[in-house]
Amino acid sequence: MGAPRPGAVGRTWASLAGIAAAAVGLALAAGAAVEGLRPDLARLPGPEFRALAIPRVDADQRFGPAVADYAVHLSRSFGAGRIANLAGGFAGDGLEGQLAAAAKHQGRLRVLMNLDPAGCCGGAWAERERARLAAGRAAGAAGLHLGADLPAEAAPGAAGLEPILDACEALGLPVSAEVSGDEGREALARLSVRRPRLGLLASDLAGLAADPPAAAALLTRAPGLHLGLGARLAELARRPEAARAFLLAHADRVLHGTGTRYLDVPPYHELVLGDGPPARGEGEVLRFHLGNLRLLETRDRAIPSPVPTRAPGELRGLGLPRATLERIYHRNAERVLGFPPERP
Repeated sequence: MGAPRPGAVGRTWASLAGIAAAAVGLALAAGAAVEGLRPDLARLPGPEFRALAIPRVDADQRFGPAVADYAVHLSRSFGAGRIANLAGGFAGDGLEGQLAAAAKHQGRLRVLMNLDPAGCCGGAWAERERARLAAGRAAGAAGLHLGADLPAEAAPGAAGLEPILDACEALGLPVSAEVSGDEGREALARLSVRRPRLGLLASDLAGLAADPPAAAALLTRAPGLHLGLGARLAELARRPEAARAFLLAHADRVLHGTGTRYLDVPPYHELVLGDGPPARGEGEVLRFHLGNLRLLETRDRAIPSPVPTRAPGELRGLGLPRATLERIYHRNAERVLGFPPERP
């Protein structure tokens, strides 16, 4: 899967300068230096809320090489100094440009490759994709992301995908996958049991954000599986006590992420937060990022939903302990996706 295409994207932002100014303003308010200013130390909207000075990895973004510098800049303004880009393309068609854009950021931007569905899914296709994986790994790609656009013959659990997974194990490549529905989740769970050496990550909480006990049960059945939050934290927080119990029990199996996608609409870049419409200006972006941090770090009872379309109204914070946040924010991504360790 390549970077998202514009399509019907709504209006572009009037100016990139507005977002940049907001980011710089947050950074200046922080007044602390860890590789530059740390805006996550700033006082953020909410009753006496100050985000903790914990390094963060955003393990779920998607963008093309033209957007890479901007995506890194904006993410750092919210304290996420490292990003996994799940829309890397494949060798010979986009991956080289993505890796060149990532190289400027000294390991803070990790690129995951995608499969080319053209010609799927016989032996010749598998050999072609295996060769591309090897070439991409040698060039610096960090893993493979299986998008929802792949045919059923190349979905997790399908026979057509097995040679690809063999190659990923041999190359030491973690695999991220988009799945939904009971069938997709069960296939992923069985795959995790069959391939314990394969680093396996399901994005968007494998579609179980609305049911924290079911997400916990999935991880219990699949001891090698990890779940990415994507843009689903607000949905998870609609059941705060169940969500808190789930994250406390499985703190070593959940990765922080935002599910942010960038649509190339030169000369500006539009953001899509999760699977919603393009964000309508910097206010929406601020509410999303800072609301997610407040949900994870506080027990506040009236937090405006970061994603009103999916979790309307006000939510109660989960108030996770620092040790749990350390794992979710960055340690799990360092272990699963190979990011270099970072300390506050």
